[in-house]
Amino acid sequence: MKKELVVIGCSFTEAYSCEHINGKRYVHVSDDKMPGYVIYDHLEPYKVWGLRIAEKLNLKYVNLAKSGAGNDLIFAKALDYVSANHKKIGKVIIQWSGILRMDFEQVLDNPWIQLNPGTKPSAGFERMYEDIISVLHKHRIPNQTSSMNGWLRKVYALQNIFKQLDVDYHFVTGILELNEYMEYDDWHYKCAQALLESQYFDLIDKKRYIGWPVYSVLKGFCFQDIIRPENNNFKYWVSKIDGHPNKLGHEKIAEVILNEI
Repeated sequence: MKKELVVIGCSFTEAYSCEHINGKRYVHVSDDKMPGYVIYDHLEPYKVWGLRIAEKLNLKYVNLAKSGAGNDLIFAKALDYVSANHKKIGKVIIQWSGILRMDFEQVLDNPWIQLNPGTKPSAGFERMYEDIISVLHKHRIPNQTSSMNGWLRKVYALQNIFKQLDVDYHFVTGILELNEYMEYDDWHYKCAQALLESQYFDLIDKKRYIGWPVYSVLKGFCFQDIIRPENNNFKYWVSKIDGHPNKLGHEKIAEVILNEI
């Protein structure tokens, strides 16, 4: 029986279905229709990077990613699945998400509340869980220091758990979430500084973290950097206004990962 390639992350990893109706974007899980494929509006369905790597490594494809996932959800899914199934796993690739995203587990039909306090509400659009986010902002939660340390604790914890369970793994960052309340360069500079100042910075296994130390100002990279447009060429994006990877984008991401593992 084939061992598994387990991939976990956000929408840069999930095989999802997306359609735009009357100017609104609707995202659904598409694995039940075409496992391992993104189905996006007018585009021909295409394989996600995880399926491409699974086929290349001759492993069974298991995708636990969820659109909008923050690192709390990613950590929980990784720990729960790997601790229960480590004997049948050939490799795990964790795609970490934006450090400002916050996830809270609940016992309802939708088991997770997913927040993104770093985004501003769009005109005419009601942001989900606005009541919770307004309280967080009142207390300056999250900020770059608390968010950075919260993410690095999870990275360090999973790193050691995987080693204890003898599970082959790699980490990579998918997105560097914007803080829309600050200038782009200022926010990323502050995050990079918080990363360097964290007690966990030197404890992360650099050989197992693709693109470390993640921020381009520190000579690192994430998925967004891999598919970033050059000279107004958006060939790796699903559209000029949607920076998620298209077919070429997922091929490029898979190529980079395969060259690193």
